[in-house]
Amino acid sequence: MQGTRQDLWNTVPPRTAQRVLSGMLNESLTILASRYNQAKAGSARTQLLITDIGSFEHHLLLHII
Repeated sequence: MQGTRQDLWNTVPPRTAQRVLSGMLNESLTILASRYNQAKAGSARTQLLITDIGSFEHHLLLHII
């Protein structure tokens, strides 16, 4: 994602880059949420899924904002 962000900012106007990146992130999060929503997990696996989602969000915030 970081490489994509840099490429966008270097090739298109900042506002367009923000819109494109925002759309990509939205689609990615929608897919992840859908997959996790459909998962049938026990309590141990559920905690792992929650940790995965938190880690993903943390990573995005550190590298994109």
